[in-house]
Amino acid sequence: MRVRKIVGPALVVAATLVLPACRASAPAAVVTSAGEPVADPRAGAGSASAAVEGFLRAARANDPTAMARLFGTTAGPITEREAADAVEKRMRALACYLTHDASRIVDNLVGVGQGRALTIELTQRELTRRSRFTVVSGPGGRWFVEQFEIDKLSDFCRPATPG
Repeated sequence: MRVRKIVGPALVVAATLVLPACRASAPAAVVTSAGEPVADPRAGAGSASAAVEGFLRAARANDPTAMARLFGTTAGPITEREAADAVEKRMRALACYLTHDASRIVDNLVGVGQGRALTIELTQRELTRRSRFTVVSGPGGRWFVEQFEIDKLSDFCRPATPG
């Protein structure tokens, strides 16, 4: 087998294609409408559906920190307005209602203002329920779950009855 050495223009083309992928890039800064930086650049998601999907994944993983990064208002994540211990307790409480085995987006509609209204179907064991999630665009165009119909998921947060 003959090995060919890459030299000259072929080496330059190969390096041009490969080297940019090796470079670590800093996350883009996220700023409020007033131009102030958001404390956590990982806050929010790139789309309304990604915010809900990430929020549900975090709830399923029982990760209140990740949930809090995706829960907020047009002003940004809840972590920038409330104390960390209160946020953690709130996210843990919400996670109980969001425990699920499977989920799917049923619809994704234009909501009030700049928001979106997504109907999500959650399945937990033999139970299947639908809940409407309101998702809003915040600082830097990042999306946050603002609220959901928790009452529609009350069955999910009850202890299993012995059967």
